[in-house]
Amino acid sequence: MHNGAGDGRMKSTPAKAKKTTRRAPEPRPDLWQRIRISDSLSIAAVAVLTALIYLRCLGNGYVFDDHEMIIVNRYIGQWSFLWKALTNDSWWFRDPAHLPQSHYYRPLQDIWLGLNYQVFGLNPVGPHALMVGLHVAAVLFVYGIAVRLAADRTAGLLTALLFGLLPVHAEAVIWATAIPESLAGTLQLGAFYFYLRCRDEGWHKGSAWSLAMFGGALLSHESAIAFPLLIAAHTFLFEKRQRLDLLPNQAPRPVGLWERSRSALAAAVPFVALAILYLGARLAVLGFISKRDVNNQATLAQIILTVPSVVVHNLADIVIPWQAGPSHRITWVNSAASPDFWMPAAGLSLIAIAGWLGLAASPKRKLYLFAAAWVFIAMGPVLNLGILYPNALVADRYLYLSSFGYCLAAGTALGAIGRAYPALRRPLGAAVGLLAMLYGLTLWQVQHFWHDEITLFGRCIERFPDSGFCHNRLGMALQGVGDLAGAERELSTALKLDAGDYAAEYDLAMVHAQQGRYVQAAREADHALKHLPHPPASAYIELAQLYDAADDHLASEAAFAQAQALPGSAFEVALARARIKLAHKDGAGAERQLKELLASAPDDPRALLMLGSAMALQRRYQDALEVYEQAQRVVPGNTTVRFLIALTLHNLGRNREALEQCQLVLRAAPDNPNARALLAAIERDLQPQAVNAPD
Repeated sequence: MHNGAGDGRMKSTPAKAKKTTRRAPEPRPDLWQRIRISDSLSIAAVAVLTALIYLRCLGNGYVFDDHEMIIVNRYIGQWSFLWKALTNDSWWFRDPAHLPQSHYYRPLQDIWLGLNYQVFGLNPVGPHALMVGLHVAAVLFVYGIAVRLAADRTAGLLTALLFGLLPVHAEAVIWATAIPESLAGTLQLGAFYFYLRCRDEGWHKGSAWSLAMFGGALLSHESAIAFPLLIAAHTFLFEKRQRLDLLPNQAPRPVGLWERSRSALAAAVPFVALAILYLGARLAVLGFISKRDVNNQATLAQIILTVPSVVVHNLADIVIPWQAGPSHRITWVNSAASPDFWMPAAGLSLIAIAGWLGLAASPKRKLYLFAAAWVFIAMGPVLNLGILYPNALVADRYLYLSSFGYCLAAGTALGAIGRAYPALRRPLGAAVGLLAMLYGLTLWQVQHFWHDEITLFGRCIERFPDSGFCHNRLGMALQGVGDLAGAERELSTALKLDAGDYAAEYDLAMVHAQQGRYVQAAREADHALKHLPHPPASAYIELAQLYDAADDHLASEAAFAQAQALPGSAFEVALARARIKLAHKDGAGAERQLKELLASAPDDPRALLMLGSAMALQRRYQDALEVYEQAQRVVPGNTTVRFLIALTLHNLGRNREALEQCQLVLRAAPDNPNARALLAAIERDLQPQAVNAPD
């Protein structure tokens, strides 16, 4: 028995040894790993949802400043445009001979637009898609910041969801030339995220990344100058250093006010130093740090009295989704007794008191205070109302960065309620879902306001009916599509609202010129130019052309003389004289003058286009085509050049090639009436060929 048992044990030993040699199964992810995977999928879902809702903007065209900065910018296709952006103001291309042309030093704006043009030409889909991608990157930074500040991934997801879908962001994300606000905002969020990583993890490369992104934000929009205050506010509120000179067994004491202030200053110093360098570059380029908008005539008292109203409107735009849009009615406040002053001032005071009392017992009061500080610090630069255009004291794009403070506070509060009251998690989740749906639907609708200029400024007038500026811009948009009666109506309304709006009077003169009322148009334009401050040479040149069309050649020569007296205008005057010869059907005379101009500026696209027109006027279509193709090499993708090539090919009988060029024009500018008319003519000419073609 003993030996049997022993034999049995001996036999079983190899079997056990065999089992131990089997490969151990892969360990399952622990709970923390599963949570991390779930969180990654959740933030990815938020990013995808944000991108999907912004898809509607891909059907939008270029509006307002987009035309001057992109479409008619004759320098944007040159690679030198990119480095010239670093040494000039943002609108230098208007007239490089007379700088600065604006109060803005935003080189990354011009570089962004220039690179977009090099890749996408004049097709707006690509630039809009890139701006949506930039916003998605901002959403990811928001998530990372909120998780670190709130120490709660649910709060981070909620904050990112709100920021991604907040309707007030539409203007900054879908308007091509609003890129300074969204780019500066995203870079500042990135800078703050890397600052937190450096502070919390001791990751020293984070400091370099943070400073680099802050530098990019400064070169995108001047409002980034307030970013060091955000760093200081965070360090002041969340300083955790303890005294190192304590005796053994002595309990650490809280960090005092002086130590907090000193730490806040030390944390902000590198960013302040970079801001000073930026101000030096700004001064070197512009010749000044800041200057009042030339159209803004408000007194200091009016500016101070209007600030509370602007702050309340800004907060309402962030919180109330249906407030989002391209225009907001804000007018100057003239008296402290006005309800437009004391009501918002009292409301802000009550909000501040209620917030302070409500947060007194909250364990996250420091976080809520920081969120509030973020809102007002980021908003601070745009409360300098003197530098703003008087019809744009409130604009959604100004609030792109400020809104993060609201999203952080709301996301943290929702997450805290869910943790404190488990029974409320399901209804709270349903409420968050409904809020996200409301934001998403509103955002989808708001995007259409920037579809085209008629839609944009029509909406502006709905929101701000007594804005002469909005009526002016709607009039110019209607003029652009050939609705001259509508343009005249809107521009006349603008003049009634503001009799001193001489720019509107000048624009009205251009409409009357298109209607063939040259005498009236010349008189109106002359009157406007006598009152406008420092009109450019181009305005006097247009006046000279109006007087020529009205057969007042003496007045035309006088206007040319005024233009010629301005520095750097000789080329433009000569170009205009050639244009007048074309108007008088003197193709040979225009050709001679244009060839002289092209000898000194062989790649000027305007001179090339006019030379082609002069040759076409003489029925030398093949010569004209060669000149137009030369112009296309200078400004590839320009719709006017493509249209003229299509027209010339049509005149040469090369209709299939003309059809292809015309379709390219309509792909970039679907509402171009000339291209549509030409397309119809080409298709009519091609139809008999299709019918008579052999089987």
